[in-house]
Amino acid sequence: MFTEEDTSHFPPSVEYTNVKCTDVKFTVADVNDKLAKLRPNKAAGPDNLLPRFLFEIKDFITYPLFLLFRKSLDENIVPCRLEEC
Repeated sequence: MFTEEDTSHFPPSVEYTNVKCTDVKFTVADVNDKLAKLRPNKAAGPDNLLPRFLFEIKDFITYPLFLLFRKSLDENIVPCRLEEC
């Protein structure tokens, strides 16, 4: 059964002008915990990295990922993919 939704009444959009990602707090341990909870039997994500691979190398990539995430949030940028740069 297919339904057609009424799209004529959307709520007004909200602009966030002073939102800073620097307020996001996390630690190296938080990154490690997330990597430790990866389910190795799942499919690769958009980065084509298998969760099993990330899980197996988590002790080596936790701190570099922490630095990358922290820098990205502090500078309000998201690095581009190699083929997009």
